[in-house]
Amino acid sequence: MWKRLLLIRGAELLMFAVLLALPLAVQNNYLLGLLTLLSIYGILLIGLDVTVGYLGQVNLAQAAFLGIGAYTAGLFVTKLGAGFLVSALAATAVATALGALLALPALRLEGPQFALATLSFTALNVTVLNEMEWLTGGAQGLSLSRPPLFGMSLSARGFYWLCMALFALVWLAMRNLLASQWGRAFEALRDSP
Repeated sequence: MWKRLLLIRGAELLMFAVLLALPLAVQNNYLLGLLTLLSIYGILLIGLDVTVGYLGQVNLAQAAFLGIGAYTAGLFVTKLGAGFLVSALAATAVATALGALLALPALRLEGPQFALATLSFTALNVTVLNEMEWLTGGAQGLSLSRPPLFGMSLSARGFYWLCMALFALVWLAMRNLLASQWGRAFEALRDSP
């Protein structure tokens, strides 16, 4: 048991060491941008792992919440001139509020009905964001550069490390949550008929 746990923790540390060292080997900003997207999508996949793997519910709205948060942050930066921290907090608040709104009718659904409800929300989200060209830029989206963090401009490498730090924080939080009583409750919920 201890050997297995030690092996898992060692593999986790090795993975994070490689991910943190990658920008030192990669000099191309385009590749750094792709690696940054990898860390952002990694955060998205952690949430998907919890809902599908631990709760046993097929949630097809994960990308919709990513889009809602991204557009909220982008609008706060472009329209209001907000900094990174304010726009990130606003994005979290708006995505959480819309998630709670979706959760109210979805609480009684399970299985295919839950998957269909979340898929419908995603389709509605795509349509609304594309049709609101005056606000979101439509299918072209918003064009913006990296916002400053605490008054400092971040390079492509710095932004990658910021996103990796956020990925590591989310990963650690979920690992601890799933090892707690909540994680066992999630598994019991999934396994109950």
